[in-house]
Amino acid sequence: MNILSPLDISLHLSKRRTQQFSTYIKKKQEMSKYLIYISFVVLLSCDEKTEPQAIDFSNTEELQNQKTDRIKYSKIRSRDIVRHLYDQAVEKDPKLRLLENEIVNFNDIKQDSLAKIREFIDYNNLYYASANNYAQLIKDSVKRKRILSFLSNSNSEYKNMISQHSEIANLIEILHRELEDQSNIMKIVISETLMDSYQKNTPKVEPLETVVKKLKALISDSEKYTKTDK
Repeated sequence: MNILSPLDISLHLSKRRTQQFSTYIKKKQEMSKYLIYISFVVLLSCDEKTEPQAIDFSNTEELQNQKTDRIKYSKIRSRDIVRHLYDQAVEKDPKLRLLENEIVNFNDIKQDSLAKIREFIDYNNLYYASANNYAQLIKDSVKRKRILSFLSNSNSEYKNMISQHSEIANLIEILHRELEDQSNIMKIVISETLMDSYQKNTPKVEPLETVVKKLKALISDSEKYTKTDK
């Protein structure tokens, strides 16, 4: 059995106290971090701003009732005022913003959906054009006529096979043009409604009348010094 000396006992107790103190400091630091995190979350919660009530720009009556100070009529960076006002409407109305984003992104969707069928059609068209060129190189008129008839029948069968694809692709183009027209109409109607609201704040005429009176007074006063009668 080993007997510890007083020095060993003292060192052992000192080491134990140091470990206890380190553990206490570590727990205190963790608690401080936790309190800081809680305080930060509380501050964020208190600092959150309430979003302004969305404007439903699909409702004409609601548009007309909107206060003009909610729309930025000044600081227009370009002469495209219709676009400027429409962008303001898009910014204010989440539903309109979602619709506008879908319209803008649709062009990519259309291109992706038509890419494969267009590539397929182009490849076949190139083949029949090339095959017909080769057929024209045949010197024997009977054989040339026979092979041209063969290619014509093959081309007809191919066109019948993709007739539905072609009809749908054409329909997509027609509907896309209609969507573009509708988008432009929407921009005009929404911007005009905002302009109608803006026009209700017509500047007062009194300042202009004051200027007219002042001008007349100045003219009258100056006439005293312009008489030519002697």
